[in-house]
Amino acid sequence: MTQVIITNITGLTPTYEIYACNVYGDDCVLLDNLGSTVPPIVSYILPPSFDTAPAIGLKIITNGCERFHILYCENFDPKKLFQDGTNFYFMTGDQYDFQ
Repeated sequence: MTQVIITNITGLTPTYEIYACNVYGDDCVLLDNLGSTVPPIVSYILPPSFDTAPAIGLKIITNGCERFHILYCENFDPKKLFQDGTNFYFMTGDQYDFQ
């Protein structure tokens, strides 16, 4: 079971369409139509098709604006923490900076 936790969304306004995708932005699965701001923290259990993925794409769409980030699952830990569109934190607290 793979989980994504979003602690903050900045620079976008609700309502958000939140998708999990492959790293190419294809085969997306709608996780939520979120009508409120983040925080508060939201978490999603990803479909089983993502359980063995070495990376996923997280896509957030609002008002025609789209953000897409690849989240790499280094040392494959089935839990991931995503924060603010710039930084990725593993549940161990290790930080991954997007390039």
